[in-house]
Amino acid sequence: MSRASTFVITSLVLTGLGCAHHASTVAEPVRLPIHVEVNNRYALSMEIEVSGGGATYRLGLVEPGLTSTFVLPAAIVTLGSGEFIAHPTMSGPTFRSGTVQLAPGDMIDFYITPQLFNSTVIFRP
Repeated sequence: MSRASTFVITSLVLTGLGCAHHASTVAEPVRLPIHVEVNNRYALSMEIEVSGGGATYRLGLVEPGLTSTFVLPAAIVTLGSGEFIAHPTMSGPTFRSGTVQLAPGDMIDFYITPQLFNSTVIFRP
């Protein structure tokens, strides 16, 4: 084998190894936030929480007649499901949405109605 052939073969092997090393690197997935818009039509200020994976996270307070937007914690987004909870700051009935499936990038409308049992959680298209 000539010296030039050895050089070409060695170069090709090293190039292949270099490409294989970079091919095994996996890019981190993009984590889009989940936004929740809460519209409070109840007569009292409402505490908004989201529950999932055995933990409950407080999102914030929404005053009567107002709308607020919240971003879900990354831990809930990673779990893939959660339950939305609304309860008055003082005392009174609690609304629980039931478990909903969540995905990064979701936009959710949470309507709190004057009768809490009619409240809804809707995913925007």
